[in-house]
Amino acid sequence: MAITAAAGSVPHEVFAGSFSTADMTTPQITFFYGGAGLYLMYALGTACRWTRRYARMSRRPHSTGLWMAAVALGAMAVARAIRAVIVTVRAAGVQGSGPP
Repeated sequence: MAITAAAGSVPHEVFAGSFSTADMTTPQITFFYGGAGLYLMYALGTACRWTRRYARMSRRPHSTGLWMAAVALGAMAVARAIRAVIVTVRAAGVQGSGPP
């Protein structure tokens, strides 16, 4: 609900773009992208742990598929962590070195 409230408290034009064009210096935008990203990272990490647990208990060929899924879930959680760092850096006002 907090993420929805943050999104609803800014004008619609602010969310008209994408993640790459969002103004992260606006606190509501930072909370929206940061909060949703951290929650997704938590959910993916938890799903990874459950999948690893069931992969250890299973026999082939099921364990192979579960291990593959666990690796993918873990990689997605790491990607979300990297994106959380990007949100933090952009919220601090640091500009990237994009094309001129």
